[in-house]
Amino acid sequence: MVVIVKVIYCGAWGYGARFRAFQSALLAALPADSNIQFVGQKTPTVSGAFDVYVNDTLVYSKKQTGSFPTAADIERIAMVIVG
Repeated sequence: MVVIVKVIYCGAWGYGARFRAFQSALLAALPADSNIQFVGQKTPTVSGAFDVYVNDTLVYSKKQTGSFPTAADIERIAMVIVG
């Protein structure tokens, strides 16, 4: 089964690099045989968003936490994916 990880991030603030770093860190935290599809969606306006969804379920929000995902957050998201 393919797991879809969608990240909606602020395009106006240039969070694309943060998205790519998150993607790399999450892939490193997952088993090599994980079937993951990443979708990055940048907002066209200033939003401050960095929201992570796993199969359409919000699992992390920068607006709620006030910060980008930490290593511990990434490990928690990996556990959500692995089950």
